[in-house]
Amino acid sequence: MGIEFLGLSQNFRQQMKGRIASPSAGNLRIPETKPKPTLNLPPITQPGAALDAISQPFEAKATLSAEEFVRIVTDSQPRSR
Repeated sequence: MGIEFLGLSQNFRQQMKGRIASPSAGNLRIPETKPKPTLNLPPITQPGAALDAISQPFEAKATLSAEEFVRIVTDSQPRSR
C-alpha cells in the first residue's frame, strides 16, 4: 500500500525524499499514548448470555463505551453468592 503524489516540483520531491530518508530531520511528532482503562469484569460463566447482551446495543448505535461494556457484561452474568 502506498501513496502517489502527482504534479510535484523537483524541489518539493527532493524535500520529501530528504524527510523520508531522515525522519529526525523533519518536525515529526509522535502522539502521546493514553493508558488504557482497566476493565473490571466478573468471571464470564455464561458466555452466550454475555454475547447476547453485548449485541443488543449495536442494533441502535455503532459504538459502546468501556463503562457501558462492563455494565452490560456484568448485568448479563449471574450474581455470586
